[in-house]
Amino acid sequence: MLRGLLFANFKLVYRLSQWMQHRFTTNGTLILLVMLIAGIFGFNTRSTLSFQIFSVTLVLLLVAMSHALFFRGRFSLERTLPDYGTVDSPVYYSCVIKNQSSRAKKGMVLIDSLYADFPTLGVFKNAQDPQDKNRNRIDRFIGYPRLINVMQKLRGGSIESATVDYIAKDSAAKTTLSLTPLRRGYIYF
Repeated sequence: MLRGLLFANFKLVYRLSQWMQHRFTTNGTLILLVMLIAGIFGFNTRSTLSFQIFSVTLVLLLVAMSHALFFRGRFSLERTLPDYGTVDSPVYYSCVIKNQSSRAKKGMVLIDSLYADFPTLGVFKNAQDPQDKNRNRIDRFIGYPRLINVMQKLRGGSIESATVDYIAKDSAAKTTLSLTPLRRGYIYF
């Protein structure tokens, strides 16, 4: 019963963490955390002034989000994938990113991800994770680190993100990404 309840919450936490990883930069995540902490401590405005920090960080996030909504870039991506790879050996593939917007873009991060369905409770319970022996009791009991490893195994590999420094308007940039296959079989992008 407890394992099922934890597993149901894992799905929510996992999707939230993936959403935040794709939507917020490192600085944006830091501002969001500062805002949440200041909001907790600044609840009583008569005894502390942390509500001012909350207000400033909230305005920063709202300005950044509105800027992201109205000034989005338009890009297209072409991958050149190898035909096969070997388990636990990195495979390199190229991506051509075309900037189709009217402005040059700089300081971007390319995050390529692999597709996998969220595992069922049965698959999660029966998953063997060799790293479980190295974890503490709480992590072994709760199981979220095991879920991350199961998801990575179901995806079939892990891809490192790449930085794209600059793309001029109406032009393309080429970058190389590294994929490390973790199992045999097809991998879906």
